[in-house]
Amino acid sequence: MAEEYQNTWMGKEAEDASSTRKTSSLLTMVSSLSLLFCYSETLLFWLPSKTLLALMVSLGEHEANRIFYLSVPQEALLDVSVSLADNSQTKRGWNRIIIEKPFGFDALSSYKLTQCFLSKFQEKQLYRIDHRLGKDLIENITVLRFSNLVILSEECGMEAQGRYFGHYGVIRDIVHSHILQTIALFAMEPPVSLDGEDIRNEKVKVLRSIRKLNLNDVVLGQYKNSADKSGCYMNSLMPTFFAAALYIDNARWDGVPFLVKTGVGLIKHRQPDEAILLKVNNKVPGLGLQLDASELNLLYRDKYDVEVPDSYEHLLLDVIDGDTHLFMRSDELEAAWNILTPILDKIEENKVVPELYETGGRGPVGAYYLGAKHGVRWADD
Repeated sequence: MAEEYQNTWMGKEAEDASSTRKTSSLLTMVSSLSLLFCYSETLLFWLPSKTLLALMVSLGEHEANRIFYLSVPQEALLDVSVSLADNSQTKRGWNRIIIEKPFGFDALSSYKLTQCFLSKFQEKQLYRIDHRLGKDLIENITVLRFSNLVILSEECGMEAQGRYFGHYGVIRDIVHSHILQTIALFAMEPPVSLDGEDIRNEKVKVLRSIRKLNLNDVVLGQYKNSADKSGCYMNSLMPTFFAAALYIDNARWDGVPFLVKTGVGLIKHRQPDEAILLKVNNKVPGLGLQLDASELNLLYRDKYDVEVPDSYEHLLLDVIDGDTHLFMRSDELEAAWNILTPILDKIEENKVVPELYETGGRGPVGAYYLGAKHGVRWADD
């Protein structure tokens, strides 16, 4: 088993003797435990705490902290977390639990999920993880906003996620966490400090100020081969593209539309390079009043001779350090669902048919009409 881990983790650094020694040393502390469980009305799950205690003793440790990473099906999440809370928490250090999105299916299911977690764990123990928020660019929003006041844009390609994506759709998967969290970071007021709780306090204020979405300001799309693509389990009305105009009803952003769009099957970026793109509208030289958008592109790999950390690497280190600012708090989660659940209900009630678009294109034509309606040209035009 150690050889499998070593082959997976070391990659290109295998030739580096120092890296090899460090990896080998780490792998001596890696242990695995096979768990037997089955599904009935509830999940029968047991993680014997004595196994962890035996590992601590073998390492000569009497006190140790514990991080539980729950990469389990949503239907098993509550049973597993309750079992962990009751049987596997240490009393000699801290316990932290990492939860993968989606965090519920709508406002009601998310509320029930949150209440169950809070009956077993404290808020400070919960880390709701979205790997896209771990990208260096997302964390740079705070620095850019309050130091340089420029706009950040992250280019990324999305791929269909089979049965999971077909069940939840792009709104629940991408918009609920990644898009709304990015808007909150961009639009929030300067926090008292860069402490995680102070940042989350300001983010939740923004989310609570976002106006309820109107169907007239929403565009849904589905790439053409998704409905009959074998193995994807796509619902014929499940959107794979979403665009909308959001309004934040506060003094700073009153009347300013935030246009967002995301989707799968669009122009593909095999391995996107992280960059900061600043677009400035300027007058074209001449006697007329013609506007043009000039770009300033800062490509990380050209400017900095450092390796940009993987998003999960970044987030897991934050969990170890107890840094919470890139993780959603329960009140943030509730505020985000309160924005999206009403529009999701309207889409379902009205059986809104997504506009079809070509795979590898720029998405539905309706998105461009939406931009024109609000006097905005999409950044990727």
